Amino acid sequence: MNQPYSDQDVFELSALGTTAQQPYTDLFLALEGHVTIGAPLSLAVMAVENNPGSPMSTRVQTASAAGGVATFNFTWGADVSEIDPSTLASVTLTVEAFPAKDGDALTVRCVLAFTDSKTLDITFSGATLSDYGSCAAG
Repeated sequence: MNQPYSDQDVFELSALGTTAQQPYTDLFLALEGHVTIGAPLSLAVMAVENNPGSPMSTRVQTASAAGGVATFNFTWGADVSEIDPSTLASVTLTVEAFPAKDGDALTVRCVLAFTDSKTLDITFSGATLSDYGSCAAG
């Protein structure tokens, strides 16, 4: 939270699909701890969780790195054609730019491989904005 940023800060990057059709597809990434710029980080992919009662999602699949450095959530929305209706086989993240202060960009390349042998290679970037999150620990 306090600049300059440190390994204790948590960075979140979310990319939403079309919000015209609810629930929408959502890619969510959280970085917490030390990451190396330009070094690909392979995440362990977990099983799909079905959320039929949730108004925000129908299926969610999570991938995470050892030590909790990175967590990636892929939520399929009502329009499964937005990305790929198949489940994730692998997730590789590469942090390409890391912010030093508010307004600087966090840029992350995501390579998502699906079980139908298709791959999505996409880079997300967004300016950082400091915010205090709510946490039970304070």
